[in-house]
Amino acid sequence: MNLEPIEDFSRSRVEELHGLLTGFSGWEHRELADVERAVEHSDLVVGLVDVETDTLVAAARVLTDRTYYAKIYDVIVSDDHRRQGIGKRLISEVVEHPAVANVSVQQLACRDGLVPFYRQLEFEPVDTVATVNGDAERFRVLQRSP
Repeated sequence: MNLEPIEDFSRSRVEELHGLLTGFSGWEHRELADVERAVEHSDLVVGLVDVETDTLVAAARVLTDRTYYAKIYDVIVSDDHRRQGIGKRLISEVVEHPAVANVSVQQLACRDGLVPFYRQLEFEPVDTVATVNGDAERFRVLQRSP
């Protein structure tokens, strides 16, 4: 399969992305307008398009300060294109992108079952520990969903 990376998401590409996302368990209630707004306000959105069919088969979004942190969100590969190396290609396109490649910390969150996949791509589960006033102190990621 010949895949072309894209970063420009037209309205029709956003509609395709919406279709990919809502086909995934847990994301089925995402509204098109919300996906459109998320794409518009992301620092980077990378997609992979099947050149033969001109169809979006995978995508991921990134929020980054381009120095210290890059957080990867909404990594998705269409059901019928999984287990073909497309996820690896997608993550490679994201982490090698100039907006992300030199960032100190590249993060993503995933289900436990996907940890082995991301470990192959050099992502490791971490407990963040930093030195504060000479002592090692553990930092936790906290989440708020208002």
